[in-house]
Amino acid sequence: MLRRVACVLPLAVLATAAMAGGERAPEDMLRGLYAQYDAHAHLPTHHVDARALMTPQLARAYAKVTRPQAGEPPALGWDVFVNASVQAGANADVQHLSLTVTPAGRDETVMAAFDNVGQPVTVIYAFAHTPSGWRIDDIRYPPGRAFPKGFSLQAYARKAEDSAG
Repeated sequence: MLRRVACVLPLAVLATAAMAGGERAPEDMLRGLYAQYDAHAHLPTHHVDARALMTPQLARAYAKVTRPQAGEPPALGWDVFVNASVQAGANADVQHLSLTVTPAGRDETVMAAFDNVGQPVTVIYAFAHTPSGWRIDDIRYPPGRAFPKGFSLQAYARKAEDSAG
C-alpha cells in the first residue's frame, strides 16, 4: 500500500501544479491578446512579443515581414490578429469575441470570430504544443474579399522571403 501511495503522490503533485496555471491554454492566450484591442488602445504597429506567442519558426518569419527593409515599409502592412490595416489595427475595437477550439492530436486549432469596428472578422490559429507550452504555429484567414484564396502567415512569409532573395 505504501508503495502505491509513493508512486501516485508525485503524479498527483505534478497534475495539480499543471492545473494551477503552469501552462496557458490556447484560448486563454488569445483572450489575453484580444483584450488589448478596445476603442481606446491605440496599439503600436506590430505590438506583440512574437517569441512569447509563436513557435520559433513563425516568430522568425513574423519578425522578417514586420521589419522595414532598406527604407521600405514592412512587407506585412496590416495587423494579422485583426486582419486590418496597421492604422485600423491600432484603432481596433474587438467586440463579441467567440473562440472555437478544435483539438488535433497534440495540436489545436482555434477559430476567433469577432466584430472589429462593426465588421465581422474570422482569424484561424494553428497552435502547436512545444516544450515551452502552447504556441501559435500559423495564422490563417478563410477565403474572403481581401484574400480570395484565404491567407496563411507562414505561406505569406515564405513568399515574401522568396521575392526578396
